[in-house]
Amino acid sequence: PEKNERIIPRHRSCAFVNTPLPCVNKVVHHIQELELKMEKFFQQVHLWKSVSSIYVKKYEKSIFMGIVQSIILLYDLQYGKTLTLKQETEALLLEVTELIKRLEADREEAEKALELEKQRGKKLAMKIDSMSLWRLQQLPAAVQKEYEMCIQDILELQWHLDCKSCQLRQVQNQIHNTETVNRRIQDDIDFMKKYSPLLEKKLNLEEAAVKDVLLAYEKVNAN
Repeated sequence: PEKNERIIPRHRSCAFVNTPLPCVNKVVHHIQELELKMEKFFQQVHLWKSVSSIYVKKYEKSIFMGIVQSIILLYDLQYGKTLTLKQETEALLLEVTELIKRLEADREEAEKALELEKQRGKKLAMKIDSMSLWRLQQLPAAVQKEYEMCIQDILELQWHLDCKSCQLRQVQNQIHNTETVNRRIQDDIDFMKKYSPLLEKKLNLEEAAVKDVLLAYEKVNAN
């Protein structure tokens, strides 16, 4: 009973394991223990068979019957061990079955997750392809439109620049002409300042000469 109480919880303990790896290790360990016990048991059975055959050959029937009874007693004990091994095997098989079910469930879940990731990858790839196609189709047109708008702005700015340049040249020509006229006027002013005394003296002499002529003319008319 103590053995059975120790065996039965084995497959239940795996149900509380979050990941299958510790449970796999536990099952492998139990299988190895069971293999060792079975190997030891069959070695003992083989030994009993060898001993019984030796006693049959060497001793009388009465002695052999006692030995047989002893062997039967030992067999009963070993049969109890066999039952224990059977129970351990059944418990281990339950454990393995539970583990296989869990592994199968994990495999199916992993396959579903993988398929979901594949579908997401396909959708993402399709979205990327769609965006790439849109860029190939729409981006050149958008760039061309922006280029045309920029060209229009550049041409308009160039026209304004040409107009301002023309106005600047006109103003510069006006300034040059004005400066030329100013220099001529200044030259005339300087000339007048320089020669005005002589002109004034000449005018005075001419005025005096005119007066003399008029006086002479009046005298002639009087006579």
